[in-house]
Amino acid sequence: MNPFKHSLIHKIQFLGFIVSILIVFILFVTYQATKVFDRKQQVHTAIEVSNLLKKNRQALPAYLNEHAIKAVDHTEVQKELETAKVLIEDNLILSIIHAAGINLYLSDAHIIFVLKEKHETLYFSSNRSLTSSTFIKLGIYAVLLFLFLYGIYYYIKSALSPLIRLNKNIEKFSKSEDIEISYERANDEIAKVANAFYSALEYNKKLKLQRDMFVRTIMHEVKTSLTKARFITHFMKEGEEGKEKLNALIFAMQDELDKLHEFENVNTKILEMTLGSYSMNALLDDVCDVLVLEEKEIDIKAEEDVFLQVDYALFIVAIKNLVDNATKYAKDKHVQMYLNADYIEIKNLSINNKALELSKLLQPFKQEDENSSGMGLGLYLIHEIIHKHEFKLEYSLINEYHSFKIIF
Repeated sequence: MNPFKHSLIHKIQFLGFIVSILIVFILFVTYQATKVFDRKQQVHTAIEVSNLLKKNRQALPAYLNEHAIKAVDHTEVQKELETAKVLIEDNLILSIIHAAGINLYLSDAHIIFVLKEKHETLYFSSNRSLTSSTFIKLGIYAVLLFLFLYGIYYYIKSALSPLIRLNKNIEKFSKSEDIEISYERANDEIAKVANAFYSALEYNKKLKLQRDMFVRTIMHEVKTSLTKARFITHFMKEGEEGKEKLNALIFAMQDELDKLHEFENVNTKILEMTLGSYSMNALLDDVCDVLVLEEKEIDIKAEEDVFLQVDYALFIVAIKNLVDNATKYAKDKHVQMYLNADYIEIKNLSINNKALELSKLLQPFKQEDENSSGMGLGLYLIHEIIHKHEFKLEYSLINEYHSFKIIF
């Protein structure tokens, strides 16, 4: 696993883990070195006691008191000596102190000195533990270092928290999910970037609300005008000059108005899809009924009935728009549909045998032919719906036939 493929917080946690292991290793090595040093110190102390016994016994009590050592009887340490371990493990040092009549033993936290002086054996017990105060201080420093490193980690994590929230909100924004705008109170560069995003998002929301109000107002006004125009043509005599053209114009405008209304509805509903398992055969039949297609206009072939998890109302809009476009722009006014477990294919005979620029047509308000009437919302809606269902739209021109496939 490569930790550097993960988020900044995970990288910091990984780095903290490595530093913690390093600190533990250093403490272990230091502890081992300290034990060796302390053992040598005890050897030096035992030698000093032995020398004082031989040369200056009057100074011995003061030295023993200074180093927390007391003289004891054999009976006091006999039981401890039975379970005690030899303090010095180095054979060379052990042979040297043995030659000097010195033996050192470790019993629990006590160190026992056994000194052979002429015809007597003297016993001393040290109250000091094996590890010195140096190691205790080192432990305190290690704790302080750990707290310092944890403080740095906590500070970095706090500093990056706006960036983490910003990342989550950008992901929500890319999925067209609702985002709660909450400005950061900090004044660092990360907070400024986050607040710039939230400011732009807030401005975008205001623009969207204004656009929605504008579109609804325009749709209402156009619909009112179309109703008045339809009312006027109703009272025109059959065969009267201009009536047929006026009716065709009204029909075309109504068709575009319906598409714009559909565009607005789909954009709203696409945020709150309701999935269910539906029969694609039944859905294709509903599409034919909605478009009022006759058998001579469409040929449907299905290997089997396929059930998909879709939002029925949205998915029927996508198929309807594909079939409607194929019907309008088919050279022979005939559409072929093919359904299997992997995809739905919709084909129509090309008028000019020219491939479409799909990337251009997938943009809203774009058309292949710049001189065509209409707003060019069909393929944009189709792509948005299919993408939201996590399906794939593919296009190809094969043997003069335009082919659109929805891959499941």
